[in-house]
Amino acid sequence: MDGLSLNEVETLAAKAARGAGLSWGLAEDVGRAARRLAAAGRPWASAVVGLSTNPRPALAGARLADAPPLGSVQERGLGFPAFVAAMAAAAFRPLRFSWPEAELVVADGRIAMATGPSLDHEGPVDLLAEPIAGPLAGFMPAREPGLPDAAVLAQLEALAWLTAVPPSDRSRLAGAGAGLQDND
Repeated sequence: MDGLSLNEVETLAAKAARGAGLSWGLAEDVGRAARRLAAAGRPWASAVVGLSTNPRPALAGARLADAPPLGSVQERGLGFPAFVAAMAAAAFRPLRFSWPEAELVVADGRIAMATGPSLDHEGPVDLLAEPIAGPLAGFMPAREPGLPDAAVLAQLEALAWLTAVPPSDRSRLAGAGAGLQDND
């Protein structure tokens, strides 16, 4: 397998987030944020796995998307800052996110610019979010998402499988699946 499509990234991330215990609505937001990061060529999978033990980045990103800041807002000790910014991109308002040695700008529902050596930082940082006035110069070109590390992909798939209902004889007899005869 060469990589995942953006649709596969979004679906896998959403199912894994739901399997990690997030609500379906928040899990769908996580899926879209993972897609934004993948489209910009940034890592996304570790952040989604990290939500299974600490949902705070997803909650902060959703809060910033639902109520974009009118001035500077600081989130202290927040992990996966690029993921938080990707979630906040749903606000469709230009926002600048900065943390030590990194800056990421979102606008129009996507990542516009990302710079700095600590862009893919996973540990807790103090994250600053602020609105941007005026038009942006351009956007990052879209990239094909790669395949996450095998161990991380296995964790994502395990979380995603938690959303599946196991088959049973009772469900088959009630009409689920092919029932007792499978002659397709």
